[in-house]
Amino acid sequence: MGKIIWLASYPKSGNTWIRAFLANLFADSEQLVGINALDRFCHSLTSRAPFDVVAGRPTSEMSPYEVLQLRDKVQRALCETFSESVFLKTHSRFGSQFGLPLIAPDCTAGAIYIVRDPIDVAASAANHYGVSAKDMVQHMADPDFRTAPSDKHVTEFIGSWSDNVASWTTPPHPKIRVLRYEDVFASPETVYAELVAFLGLKPTSEQMDRALRYSQFAALAEQERLMGFKERPAHAPAFFRRGRPGEGRETLDPELIGSIIAAHGRQMERFGYLANGAT
Repeated sequence: MGKIIWLASYPKSGNTWIRAFLANLFADSEQLVGINALDRFCHSLTSRAPFDVVAGRPTSEMSPYEVLQLRDKVQRALCETFSESVFLKTHSRFGSQFGLPLIAPDCTAGAIYIVRDPIDVAASAANHYGVSAKDMVQHMADPDFRTAPSDKHVTEFIGSWSDNVASWTTPPHPKIRVLRYEDVFASPETVYAELVAFLGLKPTSEQMDRALRYSQFAALAEQERLMGFKERPAHAPAFFRRGRPGEGRETLDPELIGSIIAAHGRQMERFGYLANGAT
């Protein structure tokens, strides 16, 4: 029986970017793993299909609480399906909802958590969810923020940006590797070398170079331009937009930036997002 290695983050923090690197590293092939095949490498806990299997009937007919009660069983079923550890994507905070655990500790081998400057998250997520920047900033401060269920996806309990970050990173845990989006952008070779060491992998330099090349942000954006990306919301012009750190400070209204810092200053300071005296 395998266990789960979580790829966790608040939405629009680089989760798909990390998935692309790992998928291409594990594939060990000269043929790239396309962005529309990433879900074959790393499943998502929001997918309704495994919930339907565990329930033995369509969960779209069930209440949100009934679906939540299946969450632990779904994680266990996934572990039993694989003989080795499996990567599972989530934007859920670590903790419980209505007294039920969101992440099953005894099914978990470890986690990779990606954190990104919430000012940049706000700019990117507003585009992704099709809401105004002001509304997105309010969502990011909402401890009850969650996604709406759909035909293909169950509700994901995200929480506020600060709650999500703190739940996975406080206190530090030896089995949770925390990556800053900005460090991946600036020094991918260094960050990914540390990541593969954390996972106990020993790829060749050729394998690393290929995975790095295939997972460059520009390469992912070009794939989306040529082939589309099934994870792109219908209302969003693109899933991979710019990816450049600092965009939020350039585009968001100063009042909104102030609101983000007021709501999330404590966690921002932990990760160096107020290091330059930003206010």
